[in-house]
Amino acid sequence: MIVFFIIRRCSRGTLPETSCLPFLFLLLTVLINPLFASAPARAELTITVSTASKGEVSTTVINPTAKRASDKQLAQQRQLYKKIKPDLQRGATASFIKHHDKLANYPLYPYLEYAYISRNIGLSNQRAIDNFLRDHGDVSVAKTLRKRWLQVLYKRQRWPLFLSYYQPTSAATAQQCRYHYARYQSGMQEAALDEALRLWTVGKSQPQACDPLFKLLTDKGRITEAVAWQRYTLAVLNHKFQLARYIEGFLVTAQYRKKAAFYLAVDRKPTQVGNYALLAEDSADNRALIEHAIAH
Repeated sequence: MIVFFIIRRCSRGTLPETSCLPFLFLLLTVLINPLFASAPARAELTITVSTASKGEVSTTVINPTAKRASDKQLAQQRQLYKKIKPDLQRGATASFIKHHDKLANYPLYPYLEYAYISRNIGLSNQRAIDNFLRDHGDVSVAKTLRKRWLQVLYKRQRWPLFLSYYQPTSAATAQQCRYHYARYQSGMQEAALDEALRLWTVGKSQPQACDPLFKLLTDKGRITEAVAWQRYTLAVLNHKFQLARYIEGFLVTAQYRKKAAFYLAVDRKPTQVGNYALLAEDSADNRALIEHAIAH
C-alpha cells in the first residue's frame, strides 16, 4: 500500500524528484531478479520513468540476452584479430580476405585494413585509399597512410592529386616543402616562392625534402643578401655554425661579410660586444646580438 502511495505521488509530481528517484531505483533492484529468471518472453525489460512537473520521460531497455550475444561476438572477433594481424605482418592476406567482413564493426579493424592496404600504396589502389581516409580519418594510422600516399604522388609528379590530398594541419616541414613545390609546378609560382622563402629563413637546417623547393629560390634570385643576412643572424644566435658558414656564400659585399665576421666573433668572445662602432645602428639584429652576448 505504501509503495503504491509513493508511486502515485511521484507520478503527480507532489514529491520532489530527489526523493522519488532513489525509491524507484530500489524498487527496480527488487523486481529485476524475478523478471530475468522468468520465461524468455520477459528477457527484455523496459522501464519508463516520468516526472509530471517537468514533462520529462526517460526509457531504459535492459536486454541481457542481447548483451550476452554481443559479448560472445566480441570475444570471437578478438580471436580472429589475433590470428589475422600476424598473418598480415608476414605478408599473408588470405585470412584477412576471408574474415574481414566479420570484423567490420570491431574497434581495431581499421588497423588490419591499413596493414592490408599498405602492401600496395599506389595509383592502382586509389579507391581503397580514398575509402579508408573517408571512413577512418580519425584513426592514427590514417595520418600515416595519407603521408605515404602523398609521397607516392610527389614522386610520380601527380601535382593536382597531391594538392587535393594535402592537409596543412597535419603536415610536417618536409611535407610543406613538397606542397609548395607542387603548387609551383601547378602554376602558382609567386605564392609558392613566397612560402618557400618563409621556410628557408629559419635558424636551423631544414629537411632534405626541401632542397628542390629551395633550389627554385636560388634559381629565381629570391635569396638576396638582405634575406640571407636574416637567416645568418638566426643561425649564429642558434649556434648553428655550419649553417652560418653555408649562408656566408650568399653574402658577397664587404659590408655584409664584415658584419658576419663580427657576429661570429661576438658569439665566441662576448666581450667584443663592447665594440660600439660596429653596433652603432639601432636595429633588431644588433639588439638581439647584444642580448645574446650578455646571456653568454
